[in-house]
Amino acid sequence: VRLPQDNVRGTIGPPLAELTVEIRDIDSFKRIERGHIGFICVKGPSVMQGYYKNPKETKRILGRDGFLNTGDLGFLDANGLLVITGRRKEVLVLSSGENIMPNVVEDELMKCREVAQCMLVGSDKKVPAALIHPNEELLLEYAQRMNIRFDDYHELLRHPQVLGHFRLLIKQYVNDNIARIQPFERIGHFALIEKPF
Repeated sequence: VRLPQDNVRGTIGPPLAELTVEIRDIDSFKRIERGHIGFICVKGPSVMQGYYKNPKETKRILGRDGFLNTGDLGFLDANGLLVITGRRKEVLVLSSGENIMPNVVEDELMKCREVAQCMLVGSDKKVPAALIHPNEELLLEYAQRMNIRFDDYHELLRHPQVLGHFRLLIKQYVNDNIARIQPFERIGHFALIEKPF
């Protein structure tokens, strides 16, 4: 709970007094030091005792030491305040082994008004790619302003000038954004999709 004396933006505050929180490595599941991102695991009286008459699932979810793996990713800062960064199922793992939180990249790209929806993909690939559903109204305005000729919207999405325009937007909002985006998070490929998710 974020308390007045520990009201640090970006954190959810210190763990409750009765609750033990450990951050565990994503791959080895071993406890890791403060400041490093891993699974948030908890143990205490507020954690369930297990699944009713299902010891196999209880062992899987609680582990041998009784810590519940919440499925959330996060870290404890230097002052012991908890920061939640995302969910494990939302992590993309590149072929290089780098872990990417797609929501960080997607949030930056969504700052662009010309992007209505986007999704980062690329597990087990060298670089991430983005599926982008453009803001149709703004794209049609751009096509008119640039005198782009096309027979249908599907053709417009594949027009070299439109693809070049979105390549520049990705560069501006993501790939050149060194304050928020790590080099391995840069979008290498993209596709414009006609229908929204």
